[in-house]
Amino acid sequence: MKTFDKSRGFTLIELVMVIVILGVLAAVALPKFLDFGTDARVAVLKQTAGAMTTAANFGGARCQMTPGCANSGWSNNPVQSPDGTSGDMYNGFPTANADAADSHISHWFSISDDFVLSSSNIEYSDFSLKGAPEPSACAVRYQYAANYGEVPVVTITSSGC
Repeated sequence: MKTFDKSRGFTLIELVMVIVILGVLAAVALPKFLDFGTDARVAVLKQTAGAMTTAANFGGARCQMTPGCANSGWSNNPVQSPDGTSGDMYNGFPTANADAADSHISHWFSISDDFVLSSSNIEYSDFSLKGAPEPSACAVRYQYAANYGEVPVVTITSSGC
């Protein structure tokens, strides 16, 4: 007569315990691997940098069409920006210096309230993202055209996003 060995496999309790442990691990570990906040902030920086580049190019094109604007240094004739502000251009493009308020790059595109002008000098302006963990390292920088014939440089710093 044949005898049957005891069934080999998992008991229901063991199976339930494995499922519970996997569920807890998934609930704790998954959010750390799927941090969409950083990706979203970097995407906002890229979008703003693209808008800023387009605005600078648009300002440069308007300057080319304005007599006395497209020359080395400060323009001789102010150019009107889309928000109605008229200001001189520098080397044919909007300036980076917020002290030269009428010709600053911020007049050439609509920047979100999520950004703040964190630093500005004669060479560049930094627009930092307010909600970032480290706003000064989550920013878009507009650097003016240093020489006539060059274009402004827009860079992104995303290490603090």
